[in-house]
Amino acid sequence: MIAWSADAQTVTLDKKKNTIAIDDEVALKYIKNNKLSWSFYDMNDNEIVFFKVVDNGTPGYIDDDYMIINFLNENTKVETNDFSQIQALFNINKTMEKSVVWLLKEKVLDYKGNINPQKVAVFHSKYDQDITNRTMRY
Repeated sequence: MIAWSADAQTVTLDKKKNTIAIDDEVALKYIKNNKLSWSFYDMNDNEIVFFKVVDNGTPGYIDDDYMIINFLNENTKVETNDFSQIQALFNINKTMEKSVVWLLKEKVLDYKGNINPQKVAVFHSKYDQDITNRTMRY
């Protein structure tokens, strides 16, 4: 078990049960797809958030990397190259915890694991850099 704290809320990842507790109450389930993507699920097994790190085919060069955060029920995608909120070098478990802390801090996620659609819109406005559309060559 690993714990991380955000504004008096403790986030604990249980690697054996694949659950995330917020203030000692299990609020989410998670799946690590690989080292570069993970998903959070509500307690009814509905996928609610999907994170993916895109390395642009250059695994040794990080300056062109970015992250996609899909809020699935809100049909909202955030693309950002700002990893400062979740960065935990080569430690996917710590990265997932920091992802939850970030969403809690931004009030996108509450302590029961519910997504706030209005805060998702604010989160999108603050962090989305529209990387795919800015960098695609047609």
